[in-house]
Amino acid sequence: MKLNKTFIVLLTAIVFNSISVWAGNNHKTDSVQVVPRKYGVMVNLPHLLAEQLRLDVEIFSKKYRPNALFSTQSLIVAPRYYHNIYWETGGVHNKSTFGLGVELQHKLYLGNDNNELQDNLTQFYFGYGAGLNYLHTEGDFTTTDIFAEGVHINQKYLRYNSFATMGMNVSVKHFVIDSYIGFGYKYTHRLNNIQGQRPLDENILRPAYTGLYPVMGFKIGVLLFSENKR
Repeated sequence: MKLNKTFIVLLTAIVFNSISVWAGNNHKTDSVQVVPRKYGVMVNLPHLLAEQLRLDVEIFSKKYRPNALFSTQSLIVAPRYYHNIYWETGGVHNKSTFGLGVELQHKLYLGNDNNELQDNLTQFYFGYGAGLNYLHTEGDFTTTDIFAEGVHINQKYLRYNSFATMGMNVSVKHFVIDSYIGFGYKYTHRLNNIQGQRPLDENILRPAYTGLYPVMGFKIGVLLFSENKR
């Protein structure tokens, strides 16, 4: 499938473009500084409101270039767990969704005159990424134009998504806030085809939606360092 190939290519690009996040050595020049490794551990508040648990682990590069267009970069690994998500599917009761997923994101932080090691730091960034999610949706329909009354649905989906974002990261000592906006594209593949049940894909609020979607988030968390800052 062409879309699967596109997803694999994007995912591969994220991994290879982020290798230097772990690479880093003790070499130091006038244009490249080696700083202690930073780790951010954050929760995404909008996901919590939607009954999703998502944990973002951000790994920063040890290389810092204060005079470059992009002073540093990071790689985010974000596993997520869905439980009883609300979907806008009118005429349904006893509905629930279980799911698991993961996203990878590569972030490029714009250069500025700030010291990477100072306690209070504001950084703007651009990012891109891709994700994979498994969803299992069940529910009993009452009156609706989608299925007949009394039909019990049991549908399983595999969702691919890719996205681009821009945002701001503010850190105060070991506390960090991250907010961002952007856009993305998701493609949902139905895993089980039950006769008489078509996928719930009419609009962006349905679990099987395929198409463009807005991306936004607000994360809070803590910063950890591989060694003490000097």
